[in-house]
Amino acid sequence: MKKRFIILIVLITSIIILVFTYSAFIKKGFTKKIKELIGRQITIDDLDFNPATFSFTIKGLTIYETNEVDTFIFMNEAFIDLSSLQLKNDIYAISEISMDGLYINIVKNKQQFNFDDLYQKKETASVTDTTTSSPIQYSFKNISIRNSNINFSDQESKQTINFSNLNLKLPELAWDNKRPEIGLDFNFGHYGKMHIKSQIDQNNQTYTVNLKINDFNLHSIKDYFTEYINIKDLTGSLNINCQLWGSLENIENLKIGGTAEIKELVFYGDNHEELASIKSISTDLLYFKPTKSSFFLKSIKISEPHLNYSFNNESNNWDGVFISNNSNRKEDAESNKLNYLIKSASIEKGSVSITDHTLKQAFNYHIKDININTIDIENQTTIIPINYSANLNEEGSLKGNIKINKNQPDNYSINAKLSKLQLATFSPYSEYYLAYPILNGFLTYDFSLSKTPESIVNHNAFEIFDPIFGKKTHDNAIVKVPVRAAFNVLKGKNDLIKFDIPIEGNPSDPEFSLSEKIKTELKKFLTEAASKKVKEISNTVKTKVKQLNKIVEIIKLKNAQDKIPFNQKPLLMKVADRVVTQDANKIIFSQYTNSETEKEEIALQEVKIQYLMSKQKPAKRNRNTAQAKAKLLSDNKPDFVQYINQNTTLSQSATIKQKCINIIGESEIDNLLNSLISQRNTNLEEYLSKLKMAPNTYEIKTNQIIDSDTLSTPIFIIEEVFTGNHPDVYFEE
Repeated sequence: MKKRFIILIVLITSIIILVFTYSAFIKKGFTKKIKELIGRQITIDDLDFNPATFSFTIKGLTIYETNEVDTFIFMNEAFIDLSSLQLKNDIYAISEISMDGLYINIVKNKQQFNFDDLYQKKETASVTDTTTSSPIQYSFKNISIRNSNINFSDQESKQTINFSNLNLKLPELAWDNKRPEIGLDFNFGHYGKMHIKSQIDQNNQTYTVNLKINDFNLHSIKDYFTEYINIKDLTGSLNINCQLWGSLENIENLKIGGTAEIKELVFYGDNHEELASIKSISTDLLYFKPTKSSFFLKSIKISEPHLNYSFNNESNNWDGVFISNNSNRKEDAESNKLNYLIKSASIEKGSVSITDHTLKQAFNYHIKDININTIDIENQTTIIPINYSANLNEEGSLKGNIKINKNQPDNYSINAKLSKLQLATFSPYSEYYLAYPILNGFLTYDFSLSKTPESIVNHNAFEIFDPIFGKKTHDNAIVKVPVRAAFNVLKGKNDLIKFDIPIEGNPSDPEFSLSEKIKTELKKFLTEAASKKVKEISNTVKTKVKQLNKIVEIIKLKNAQDKIPFNQKPLLMKVADRVVTQDANKIIFSQYTNSETEKEEIALQEVKIQYLMSKQKPAKRNRNTAQAKAKLLSDNKPDFVQYINQNTTLSQSATIKQKCINIIGESEIDNLLNSLISQRNTNLEEYLSKLKMAPNTYEIKTNQIIDSDTLSTPIFIIEEVFTGNHPDVYFEE
């Protein structure tokens, strides 16, 4: 009895020792076997085996790089439940496989990855199995990966992408499960999220993958763009919602469909200057078959693109941005044939800002509301129609269309209609090249060009309304052209200049140049027009006195100002003296103003007067006193702003001047403007009388007041009038 008891004690003790030491044996054998298989150093902090549940828990698993120092893979914890494992009849079942805190460091150097040796090791160690066996039956359930990270480093481009918070869920992977599902989601570090859900249909040998990418920051991959464009930085977010359909048997049978959008895309150049931006690029992809080089786009839309272009005498801000790719790769043209259909493509609300630093003063021009669209473009389409329109610096408009022959790029047609372009905007150019400022005038231009490899038919129809040039500057003209004389030659009724320059030719002729042809035809046209004008004047010179005008001075006033400023009066004295000394026969004063800015200033001043009068005692209210103080009152004085907000019916988002117009009323503002214009003429006339100018020696025009959006302040244009037989004045500056 005693002997049996001792045997039982020894047996129990042996089992306890085995249970508590078995994990150590497994750990040692496991690490040794893995190292033999993959050829990498491996360490495990802890390996626990639970014989009651027949499960393993592995903690602190590390697989090193080939240098046996750097970490290739680290796993915080893994759990494997083998309680349902069946080794007989070739049935392998695992109840659960879970990994937590998995970290994988992938490094790419040129075309080599830091795991390439694992494939080579596997190929070296592989042994061909010649035995015949029945299909393996397997069932792996509850497969999951949690809180994991993958770090990818491209040493060649020095680009790093981190896939963080990676979670994978696979409910079941079994030999008899015909429709397994896999769910995967992770973060691109701090740069966005991805969610993948896939389903495999083994009966039909097909698969479906739903993929979503949310707010992926393009800044994280900006270095990959530098192969094509030379930029300093790139920002924007990418969103994709697409579905992939494919075949397990035929990998080429793949189709992709869905939507994609890039938001707030911005390209930066040197000194973090914004080169271009796009509010959004969106596309609706009905399907894309990459292996068959075909796609069908329902729409592609580019919203609010903006381009900044500035230049000086040496360079422009886009110099060197685009990198030419002189690849000498020879590709099979037939294999790269693309089949496509784009139902609609458009650019909406685009804009371009142009700054020219080559002149004496910087020239800024803004093109807005650029809209471009086309429809039904496919690989079999020959003619691509494009419609476009734009707003030119808030002054004019541009509309037209282009037709391009896709198969013959030299075969195209362009039509453009430019309407109401303000010439005064381009005064910096006329001052720089011609030494004359442009004060007023509108241009309408009809352009048409039809081109084939053998012919060009071009029409250039111009209409110029009310062109007015200012006094010649003290600078020397770069281009010696009698521009004002030319305008006098071309003027017709109502100060309208209208002419057309048709061009025809053969572009295949080496002697042909469209620009030179236009110059030649323009010179010919002006010569003929001048000869005709001289003849007309010569025929009437004996019976009719001809009046010729020359702009000599410009008087500038402030908005809402009714009297000639003191510092401008010497100009009046000078022109008055020319009449007295008979150097000129007559002086004409023409008033020009921008009614919108004048109305705003009039309304502001009127509300200031009302505000100051409200502060006066009822018995001592005096408009003249309030009017004098109004000039010193700040627009942003808190009490004054509060007074405006209490008396306007407009929202708080409206400007102060808009609120002032609302308080005074549109009709009253019109009356005040008309009274102001009349008062200016009256005050001018009174001052001319003081200068002893006889009424017949000057004229103040009140019926030619026009609005000019380019005028920041009102002006009087002063013209000297010469009478007599002076036909040559038309052709001399």
